[in-house]
Amino acid sequence: MKKHLVISAGAMVCCASAMAQNSVTIYGSLGDSIAYSSNEHGSHRVFMGGGTTPEWIGFTGTEDLGGGLKALFKLEEGIITASGSSTIPGEMFSRQSYVGLQNNFGKITLGRQFDITNEMIMPLASGYNTTIYQLYHIANVDDIGSTFFNNGIKYTSPDYRGFTTSVMYGFDDPSTQPGRYLGAGVTYNNGPLRAAFVYSAVHDRAIALNSKVGYTEFAGENLIPGGNFIAESQESMHAFGMYTFNQSWMVHAGYSHVHFVAQSGTTENMDVGEGGANWHTSAFNVIAGAVSYQHVNDTNYYTAGLSDVYFLSKRTQLFVSTVYQHTTGQGTAAMAMLAPSSTHSQFAAYMGTQLFF
Repeated sequence: MKKHLVISAGAMVCCASAMAQNSVTIYGSLGDSIAYSSNEHGSHRVFMGGGTTPEWIGFTGTEDLGGGLKALFKLEEGIITASGSSTIPGEMFSRQSYVGLQNNFGKITLGRQFDITNEMIMPLASGYNTTIYQLYHIANVDDIGSTFFNNGIKYTSPDYRGFTTSVMYGFDDPSTQPGRYLGAGVTYNNGPLRAAFVYSAVHDRAIALNSKVGYTEFAGENLIPGGNFIAESQESMHAFGMYTFNQSWMVHAGYSHVHFVAQSGTTENMDVGEGGANWHTSAFNVIAGAVSYQHVNDTNYYTAGLSDVYFLSKRTQLFVSTVYQHTTGQGTAAMAMLAPSSTHSQFAAYMGTQLFF
């Protein structure tokens, strides 16, 4: 159960008149697992592999300003449960840090926040619905996994007959974000169908294609060991959806296209197609599976995953998952959250627990 702290705004100012109330909610997620990977840089590995979702602690709150207007804020810090450390060293609120206003015409937020792709597409993606990180795509270059941008201003419309739109702009700032972001999308959520389409563009983006994927060359540019590929521009388009047939069955599928332009002007594309299904075998258990195909840099990536999540309560889960990737072409297997394989194949398995509060 979420803990609620209710504070009278009148107690915080020297004023006898009645004031609106603030509400602050503390929430979060902690999880970990014992994991096995068949090949990372040529060797197998047994390690602590995290939970079914990123771990974090967060604070969110609102103040009723009257006339249908509310002020709001959110602060979230990413946590690595196995070590207790921050997901991004040196940052106190590495996930989200924003303030905003909301009324009947929509919501405007300012600060570090999820991009539009993460907000609209991630809940429809295979990695999210199977709780298998490795079903997200190589180096998260399409931003479907957890992706945040600094210096952002985002507008989200109210729901209209199931449709919601969002637009976000992230300002270029050499000290915190050397490159600007623009994203826009629309979501339809009504009855058994949920679908979304998103377009985004990022300039001067650093992508860890050497350390995370094992590339030594991309878009005509040589990559030094541990070095990043710097995309002068990256444009992405996504179309994803899910359909719930009944209390037992739900299917999900999607397509992504990413266009890269190197600083030299050379271009490269990535195309991704995926699909899967969730089977609620009971009120307490979900079996989910998915497959995906990615083509980029003269390499084909074929990935398949299967998971089983058992709910001990509404807040606590036990889970087990397996995932396998095979490649053809010049690149080796390189699943998300794992170091690249030295061969064309990579297998991983996880068993652990997740707790929400």
